[in-house]
Amino acid sequence: MKMLRQAWQTPFIVVYCLVSFHSANAQNIQFTEEQQQATSIQTATVERPNTFPSQWFLGHLDVLNQAEQTISSPLTGKISKIYKHSGHVMPNEPLIDMISPKVAGLQSELLTTIAKLTAAYKDLTRLQGLSRSGSASTKDYQTTKAEVASLQATQSEMEQSLLNYGFANSALQQLKQTGKLQASLVTIKSAVEAEIHDVTVIPGQNMDEYQPLMTLINHENLMVKVPVPINQTAGLKIGDMATVKIGNQTLNALVFFIPHHLDVLTQTQEVQLQFSDNIENLNLNLNQRVKVQFEQTTSKTLYKAPLKSLTQADGQDIVFAEVKPGKYEMIDINVVTIEQKSMYFQTLKTEPLKKVVSQGTTALKLALGAEEE
Repeated sequence: MKMLRQAWQTPFIVVYCLVSFHSANAQNIQFTEEQQQATSIQTATVERPNTFPSQWFLGHLDVLNQAEQTISSPLTGKISKIYKHSGHVMPNEPLIDMISPKVAGLQSELLTTIAKLTAAYKDLTRLQGLSRSGSASTKDYQTTKAEVASLQATQSEMEQSLLNYGFANSALQQLKQTGKLQASLVTIKSAVEAEIHDVTVIPGQNMDEYQPLMTLINHENLMVKVPVPINQTAGLKIGDMATVKIGNQTLNALVFFIPHHLDVLTQTQEVQLQFSDNIENLNLNLNQRVKVQFEQTTSKTLYKAPLKSLTQADGQDIVFAEVKPGKYEMIDINVVTIEQKSMYFQTLKTEPLKKVVSQGTTALKLALGAEEE
């Protein structure tokens, strides 16, 4: 019987206490420690941040001034390997391997030139000795010397041509040392740090000279375009920070251009951002959809508190501020934005907030007689 009394007596006491503390001032209420425990009231310390995040906007990736670089086939041949189909590439990073009969021909011409140069060196050495003894004319010596210089220049040009096509330097040295033809393989490399936009070939495909292989986008020219409603662009300025979500990854960016042009149909301005983070580990595709959130500032005092602190009375957003232990005041607020489990807000009055009720707001409203809509 004693246990039965305890089971129903506590709720009765709680309701009685709530009604008895409905004071003449409908904005304040005082609870005893027992009443707070009975209603499970909990508080949270509010923060006063300098900035707040905007809502999330949907944007897309693009390039500044269509700054694309087309990689073309340097010669006729067949694609043997594609190193990457998307993602970030660094200078001198391999992109595509090709087999070309022209490389075999250049190697043969180079070996022929080297053989001629070796013979010309021998003649020059012989004529130099004979000219000193008077057994050979100076004219023959000068002619052979000019031939050696010409063959040296030809060899240098051929070697540079092979290297420019993508023939490996190690293969070139092996060719010169052994006098044997090497595999007619060339590797096309990236000249800049960039993002792969599009690959237009496949392994085994026959290529003509100057035929496009792929396009790259210089990563410094990669940007984000975000249509932002005109009523929300007023607070943005060049240099403002933003957060860009690409899949499950988050990157920092900066506003670098806000056009004056207004899209009359959508009432938006296409704000442009550039990444301030390193993007080399991302697989980015042009026109990829992204989510953007701007970091904004305000001249009024801004607060941040748990979202569960938010409630309503008579259609007005409110929080309950802890004035002192056990004493609470209902404060009208304006919610600026909501981010996950937190809210950023401003009070309609100027009083400073330190703590707000994060659990038990329903009990407080019942005690104050406030009606929720």
